[in-house]
Amino acid sequence: ALQENNCGLLMNLSHHHVSLKDRIGAAGGCEWLVERIKSAPNNNRVVANASGALWNLANNHPTNASKIMLAQGPSLIIGAVSRDPMGGQIDICENACGLVACLAGISVGGELNKRLLMGAGAVEMA
Repeated sequence: ALQENNCGLLMNLSHHHVSLKDRIGAAGGCEWLVERIKSAPNNNRVVANASGALWNLANNHPTNASKIMLAQGPSLIIGAVSRDPMGGQIDICENACGLVACLAGISVGGELNKRLLMGAGAVEMA
């Protein structure tokens, strides 16, 4: 429950607050969230909250988006969606799609990001 709540807290703090996005990213928050997904891939609440926080952190923030890409965040998120093909965990699906859309739309490294996302299975996820 602690990891779930910590991820939820970061999701709420990073929603529409650029200065907090900067601080969370600089403190290693993007990588920490990816590690939470890696350490608890079957805990749907942790994955949903962490993916929501990553979506918020990546949204209109190329630095955080790059950190998420480098930490292999998309492949973990896409993997979580593929483990639930019927979409039983709608929060995970929604947050994963939002994150992938943000990462694909970032102008810095945009074409490379798109290729990496396709390689991670983003096309099949959609």
